[in-house]
Amino acid sequence: MASRPERAWRYRGIDYLLRAIVFTYEQVAAISTAVALLALLNRYIHMEWYGVFAHVFGIWDSVIRPLVKDVLDAVLAPLRVLGWHLKVPPLARDYISVGATLFLWKIVGESILEDPALMLWALPIALVVVTLLWPLWFLSLHQEFKQYEDYNSFRDVAPVIFYLPIIFVANAVLMLVGA
Repeated sequence: MASRPERAWRYRGIDYLLRAIVFTYEQVAAISTAVALLALLNRYIHMEWYGVFAHVFGIWDSVIRPLVKDVLDAVLAPLRVLGWHLKVPPLARDYISVGATLFLWKIVGESILEDPALMLWALPIALVVVTLLWPLWFLSLHQEFKQYEDYNSFRDVAPVIFYLPIIFVANAVLMLVGA
């Protein structure tokens, strides 16, 4: 049987591994949120994407947008029984996909470490609120940061804010290189 210090060391190692996995998940989800925001902006301002970004946005167009359309069609299917045939426009679908990736990035990533029991009752509510009202959530974090100069509120939006210019600069470099 393992002694107490060995068990403590093992538990600490598992905790570090779990935190590393959650950190990696949050970074990938933050990049996905930045791509979702750029895909939404791309509906207004058409940009030419180069290199790997052409593939990323091609995958977004061929996989994520149809998936969001199918999910929304499934959610709205009960209304068809009542005789309402609603179609969600592409811009609204992109808006909802930004909210969904933001939800997956911030809310799910934090709740995994804090309180797994919270996921049972709070996550469905947060999914609807964050998915539909994500601009207000961003603004509330920005106002909280300006008012209190709280590091944690800045940390909440920092990955997406940092990944947006990185993607733009990398795309410009790829354009200049001719990739």
